[in-house]
Amino acid sequence: MKVINKRYDPAVPISAIRLHPKNARAGDVGAICQSIEHNGWFGACLVQQSTGFILAGNPRHQAAAHSGAETVPVIYLDCDDETAVRILIADNRSNDLSSWDFNALAELLDSIRSDQGSLDGTLYDEEEYGRLLSDLTNGYLSDPLGNEGAEPIGTAVKTGNCEDDEAPEREETPVSRSGDIWLCGPDHRVMCSDSTRQEDVEKLMDGAKAHLTVCDPPYNISYSARPKKH
Repeated sequence: MKVINKRYDPAVPISAIRLHPKNARAGDVGAICQSIEHNGWFGACLVQQSTGFILAGNPRHQAAAHSGAETVPVIYLDCDDETAVRILIADNRSNDLSSWDFNALAELLDSIRSDQGSLDGTLYDEEEYGRLLSDLTNGYLSDPLGNEGAEPIGTAVKTGNCEDDEAPEREETPVSRSGDIWLCGPDHRVMCSDSTRQEDVEKLMDGAKAHLTVCDPPYNISYSARPKKH
């Protein structure tokens, strides 16, 4: 196993390291700020020694600055530019490829909730916790470790029960709830939500950028299209 030469510095001025200009992943800085507030700072930013560019921890660096920190712990990596970019991508991609043991997660959240009376510091709230328990009860998350590309907690990922071009029978009791994401084959995602809710749009897109948006404003106006007379 190849081990990259590295050097640890526990207190590097925030201005001495820089966000990587090729970073293609946007983290939730607000969520990281919440974690820092409840748990304190943990971990370190991985930085390319020759450039000062952050390879892992760009949102963490932003959150530290937002929280008023003047220094952050840094692990400097001695690597060339090509390796640096690969690390930048691989660190984010490895998070995408990971999955949850939802039953174990539910037990952990329940234990924390019982001990401290809240879920503060976990980045889960009561609504997400309740949805997790509901999804487990309904079997949506019954095989978490076998569910490749599992979605974040609070989003029930479901697959259809019919052929791609066959419309399923209408169910008497709808199973979709606000926040659910349906996977329609390998390339399509449909969310039950409100497109004006930015947090839901971000969850649906999962870091990706839309190439095209189709909409039909203005809304809530009573009119009908009429053909032009020639």
